[in-house]
Amino acid sequence: MEKTALAGALKDISIIKKSIGENKSPNGKVYNFLLLFGSVNLIYFLLSTIGATMFFMLNNYFVFTHTLKVILYILLFIYFVKIYNEEKTSSNKYYLWFLSIFAGIIFLLPLLMLFMRFFTNFILDDYRNLGESFLHLNNISMLSNILLFCLILTLCGFLLKKQSIFIVSSMIFLIYLIIAVPYSKVTFDIPFSKTPDVFISLIGIYYNLVISLGYIVIATLMILKRDIAHGTK
Repeated sequence: MEKTALAGALKDISIIKKSIGENKSPNGKVYNFLLLFGSVNLIYFLLSTIGATMFFMLNNYFVFTHTLKVILYILLFIYFVKIYNEEKTSSNKYYLWFLSIFAGIIFLLPLLMLFMRFFTNFILDDYRNLGESFLHLNNISMLSNILLFCLILTLCGFLLKKQSIFIVSSMIFLIYLIIAVPYSKVTFDIPFSKTPDVFISLIGIYYNLVISLGYIVIATLMILKRDIAHGTK
């Protein structure tokens, strides 16, 4: 009888432990990752713009900025894998599924674009046939990243219990659609550029600001919420 009761108690403990694991809140390191991710995108965007404005050796400078971005993304990926390995033993499967999708969008799509850029520049003599495919992949990457950002922003609104964030998320996506369709060819000349015919698109400005400053704001809000909840603020 006592053995049966003991077995039942151990089973109950196991169920409770599993339940706690299934409902564990996201690790704070995820917020740190979002902050770093936004910062890297902002640094790359600013360096690219500054390079087009100030430097004579424009092509060489863009090689430098792209190389720097690749290195920073590799470091981000290593940090992300570390976070994922820490989370997979104690987080629910839906949260891990979301992390996998997040990694696929922010790491896999840029990797495909980098491969296509390398393939067209160094392997094919005539890369015009792949130009349209590269453009489509770039558009898919931008749309996927905007959707991902809006989803994370919506989750942020849910965690903070602020309905205004849901409205902001919807407006960000709506503005992107408006710019991407009727205003996709709107461009601006970069002032004081040392090289002629250098410009930046309206959708490029909007996209880069969203995936840089947007993630920085999200991460800051969630870190502040965490600190307040832990009584450190």
